[in-house]
Amino acid sequence: MSAIMIQTSEDREKLLDTLEQVAQSGIVSPDSAHLIDVGNGPYLNYAERELFRGLAMQGGATVKLFEGTYGAGKSHLLQLLRHRALSCGMAVAYFDLSQDMRLEDWKQITQFFLEQLEWRNGGRTVRSLPHILEALEADQSERALSLRKAKLPHPGMQHAMWWGVHRGQHGDNSRRLLHEYLNGGRVAAADFKRYGLTGIKGYLSQRNAEQYMKTVLAGLRLLGVPGVLLLFDENERTLQPKGKMPTRKLNIAANLMRRFIDGCTTGALPGTVAVFAVLPGFISMCTEEYPALGQRLIPPHLDLGKAWRLTASSVEKVNANATPEAFLEEAADHFTELVRILGGRSEGLAAELRAKGMEVLQKQADEGHKRMLMKTLAYNSLLRLEQEEYR
Repeated sequence: MSAIMIQTSEDREKLLDTLEQVAQSGIVSPDSAHLIDVGNGPYLNYAERELFRGLAMQGGATVKLFEGTYGAGKSHLLQLLRHRALSCGMAVAYFDLSQDMRLEDWKQITQFFLEQLEWRNGGRTVRSLPHILEALEADQSERALSLRKAKLPHPGMQHAMWWGVHRGQHGDNSRRLLHEYLNGGRVAAADFKRYGLTGIKGYLSQRNAEQYMKTVLAGLRLLGVPGVLLLFDENERTLQPKGKMPTRKLNIAANLMRRFIDGCTTGALPGTVAVFAVLPGFISMCTEEYPALGQRLIPPHLDLGKAWRLTASSVEKVNANATPEAFLEEAADHFTELVRILGGRSEGLAAELRAKGMEVLQKQADEGHKRMLMKTLAYNSLLRLEQEEYR
């Protein structure tokens, strides 16, 4: 908690707003996830040290997969990883896998990636590939030259990225066309040639979506972005067959995921860390329905003492608190400290919060207890502040 500081009135309002969000729903906004966290610090330190700085920023790549039920903290963990990666200078894309965004539609995944990719530059978050390219200011650098000379899977996107960092060499109309293409839009090569933007052709389609993704990941690294974190959050079952056999679309999705994992293990996606947070039963279902994918998710030697290093694990094993009671103990101290930071009276609050939390655990002992527990503790912390008129 010592890392949380209130220096301005805006800091105080943000922390109060975060407490209110948790009290109402048990969840927190992406930009505030790090303010309300219990027990994930050790894993985040590991991820930054070994996955981000020790692997991705050195040109390596990996895939991690976490299973967890609703309310177990899957989305919260992904948001924490997002915040830590942005703080390290990496670019991040967050995918909410549901009926509206499914793995079999790799064109949709890629277009969302191009539009929603974010990167932090001088304390300011920049969103979308074209804006990130402009913010890199690499037009006169050796990095831009290395991008132009490289042999990447999709030459059209490669040339578009090169033009993207040379913002001073085109006017408003050509910039608009370039932005549209870089965001996955359909722009003809003839339109670019009209403005002198050569080499850009082959707009995004289902056939070339993988080449687009690989080109952007490799190109960003050549331009100086140290790594990219891709976060996939399964909020609806995306590969579960509704009948006896998987449909053709589901098999396509499973094969895409398999190739994506292979790309991270063979070096085809340099500087990439991909994290999938999935619902319970995903791994066993893949093993049964999609053997080629399942084989890549199950580690050859299950060593529970090294769960963090496994390709797939339970989200519960990430948290440093081994039991619900241990989680409650730390959570009560965490919220008590928040009340103190906000200027409230913290005496006796930790014991009060533990008592309220035990009531929750007695009523709800499944993996989804954390959301209700955090909701209860946040509500009672706000109640203490309101009673003493600190708000």
